[in-house]
Amino acid sequence: MEILKKITILICAINILGNEVQSSKLLLILMDGFRWDYIDLPDVPLPGFQQMFREGVRAKYMVSDFPTTSYPNYYSIMTGLHCENHGFVGNYMYDVATGKEFLIGGNQDMSLPIWWDDGEPLWVTAEKQDKSSYLYYWSGCEVTIRGVNPTYCKAWTVPTYSADLTTALSEGLQLFKNNSADLVGIYLQSVDRYGHMYGAASDKVKDSLRAVDIVMHDMLSNLSSIGLRDKVNIMIFSDHGMVNRTRVVNLTSHLDPDDCVEILPEMNTIGIWPKPGKTDKSKNPEIDQYVSGPMIGMHGFDTSNEEMRAFFAASGPAFKKNVVHRPIRNVELYQIMCHILGIKPAPNNGTWSNVKDMLNLGVSSATKSNIDVSVMTSFSVVIFFQCILFFQF
Repeated sequence: MEILKKITILICAINILGNEVQSSKLLLILMDGFRWDYIDLPDVPLPGFQQMFREGVRAKYMVSDFPTTSYPNYYSIMTGLHCENHGFVGNYMYDVATGKEFLIGGNQDMSLPIWWDDGEPLWVTAEKQDKSSYLYYWSGCEVTIRGVNPTYCKAWTVPTYSADLTTALSEGLQLFKNNSADLVGIYLQSVDRYGHMYGAASDKVKDSLRAVDIVMHDMLSNLSSIGLRDKVNIMIFSDHGMVNRTRVVNLTSHLDPDDCVEILPEMNTIGIWPKPGKTDKSKNPEIDQYVSGPMIGMHGFDTSNEEMRAFFAASGPAFKKNVVHRPIRNVELYQIMCHILGIKPAPNNGTWSNVKDMLNLGVSSATKSNIDVSVMTSFSVVIFFQCILFFQF
């Protein structure tokens, strides 16, 4: 009889451990240079995106952080911090203390902690709380940040197009299906690349939008076919907008390069580190932009410029349906991501009241999972103690 009691209590304990409810899955797609109004171009119907809007939410537009360039906003989105807090102030940077340079395109010093450790990106927050993250072509995923790496990183090495997005989505959905991944993030470059080369809303950009829209339609269909449409939350967003170049400033007409320790040109903006005693040598303190290279489309301008506005949309069980939300800032996204994953966010500049009304707070996957775990655990504990009491009498 004593052995039977122990076996029964063990079975009750196993039942408690088995009643674990999985957290919500989260798919992120960063579409570089996808301007906020591209989805409403009259001659570019996008049925895949429109389906997602009906099934979820979209912001009227999203405000990028300044400067409206890529790396600063990649990190603002993934850390929830403004640029002055996470430290990324351009795609090209110079550290006066070490003399090191951060140069977009893969110089070895890009991976140094001095650039990255002032912020905690989502995948680090997730990994620290026992969530698995898989990142495809996502800048920074190859870097050890605050001592942490993602579960998997396919580093960005060359421009990515709709075919790369399709491949990554195929792998990512399979990871969700077999419960290997909690977070999948994919970076797409084609819209930004064609915007620079041919101009904002050019025919090449429109063709790229159509190609991406087909991928979006297929993604939604594939999610449904494998039974994950109501289990995976999707967030799609961009880092900045795009505008066509209107004028060029000749920098050497305004300062002497010999008066500078470092000059790092970046499309419409430029980083200048003057030599000691040379800070007053600019011949024109009103310089507000600088353009180099053959690019037609540009970004990096002030956030008050409508063409710099970014794009945001989301769908899944955590989000309301068929809602156009008021404009938001990109630093708000990190807290939403953490909410969906059911993890505690690192300190950030987001404000929950700015975004909570786009969410199904009572029934979102993350919230629902937490509630289910609490209720199920309480129920199982009751059963467990009932088992013990039963055999004591």
